[in-house]
Amino acid sequence: MAVNPTTNKIYVANYCGNDVNCFSLGTVTVIDGATNNIITTVTVGYYPYALAVNPTTNKIYVANFCGNDPNCGSTGTVTVIDANNNYTPSTVNVDVGPDAVAVNSTTNYIYVANAWCNTFPTCFSAGTVTAINGTNNSTQSVNVGVYPYHLALNSATNKIYVSNDCGNDLDCASLGTVTVIDGATNNTTTVNVGAYPEDIAVNPTTNQIYVANNCGNLSCNTPGSATVINANNNYSTTTVNVGYHPYYLDIDTAANKIYMANTCGNDPNCKSPGTVTVIDGATNSTLPIAVGDEPDALAVNSSTHTVYVPNFLDGTVSVIGGNTKLQLVNVTPCRLVDTRSNGGPIQGGSSRNFTLPGLGGCNIPATAAAYSLNVTVVPITTLGYLTIWPTAERQPVVSTLNSPDGRVKANAAIVPAGVSGAVSVYVTDTTNVLLDIDAYFAPAASGTYQFYPLTPCRIVDTRNGDGGMLKAGVERDYTIPGNCNVPSSATAYSFNVTVLPSAGGWIT
Repeated sequence: MAVNPTTNKIYVANYCGNDVNCFSLGTVTVIDGATNNIITTVTVGYYPYALAVNPTTNKIYVANFCGNDPNCGSTGTVTVIDANNNYTPSTVNVDVGPDAVAVNSTTNYIYVANAWCNTFPTCFSAGTVTAINGTNNSTQSVNVGVYPYHLALNSATNKIYVSNDCGNDLDCASLGTVTVIDGATNNTTTVNVGAYPEDIAVNPTTNQIYVANNCGNLSCNTPGSATVINANNNYSTTTVNVGYHPYYLDIDTAANKIYMANTCGNDPNCKSPGTVTVIDGATNSTLPIAVGDEPDALAVNSSTHTVYVPNFLDGTVSVIGGNTKLQLVNVTPCRLVDTRSNGGPIQGGSSRNFTLPGLGGCNIPATAAAYSLNVTVVPITTLGYLTIWPTAERQPVVSTLNSPDGRVKANAAIVPAGVSGAVSVYVTDTTNVLLDIDAYFAPAASGTYQFYPLTPCRIVDTRNGDGGMLKAGVERDYTIPGNCNVPSSATAYSFNVTVLPSAGGWIT
């Protein structure tokens, strides 16, 4: 699909048209963005695979993978829909298997990646890109690499970038390439990238190109990567490691952040939820974010810095970031998890996931984005360390708490929610784990609190006055003093509580 932001019209390519058996011409549905009503349906060619809009001319370009032949035995076509003339369609012939299309609204040229080479059905040559002159629909063909599935362009520099899945190798036994086309001359330059490059995108502000390499090597048994191409430095490249089977990516140009959807997350067998790798465009450092099952695409709104990730297998959309402010919701302390009575101890050297919303009758909503937890361990013998983190993200290499002498220990932790609101707990040695919650973070609403971090400050120390040691079974109240710059309007507090007991027991 594509959007014309000038007219607020949305265009959806229907691969099989109105035919559930998929043996009829495809269609494009035109939707009015102001009312969400369907304006019209336009008949195009067979199997429309991609489309793009030129907002300047108000024309839509639809790449029909099989052209006018339902058996896909001929070259492809592009249907040009003129939105200024009652959505009248016309046809432009291109090469075999048009798979992607992009528009340069500055030059009024349209570029179509023809993925299935020039000698269909047997591939004895590389693919092509068809350049269409939007003024008169005349065409030129540019030779690129083998199986060019995706392309992107930089209107500012008039350069077109084409990812070739099999590079220059018809047997697909070599690494992929990117063909750079000079839009002014149609001259080409080849850049070597990783294994099986898929989606490609350009940041016109930094003039950097990002390529999603589906596999880390030709055997596809290692995580994928992103190739960063520096168009300011003779197309030099940098490789950034990401998750397994990255396929689509998009760029927040305002923030210079690149988001790459890893279909299989951190699992080479694709049995775990997917992830999105965030690449900092300034440093190429990465951050993985847990999403749903098999994220196959994503889109970025650079105005709000919000990322939308459709998850193919679980029918959800993960929404990342944005301008949403999280606020603290205080709850009555409540026990979520106690492995002593449910599930048994976590075995040493392993982790266990806990989907916190719905556990323990604590009424924690699925909208919670992070949790304020108290983590308690009851080791079987000793415990090297425990760590807790959002489910589906990489396990951190830091400890949340330790008990090398085997004593019952507790510590506070604020943990973001992972997939389905779950958190993961890893222990080096077999131990029972208790999780209690006293607050969570959620989008602002009535009844939520804004969180204000302070410089750590000691409120009470009973060793130095403050009422002296607490007697067992006796409650004591404390008024929060002003010397820690805590305002009198504060309605909840985040404490770190340290005890120096003379005997065993517990504190709340």
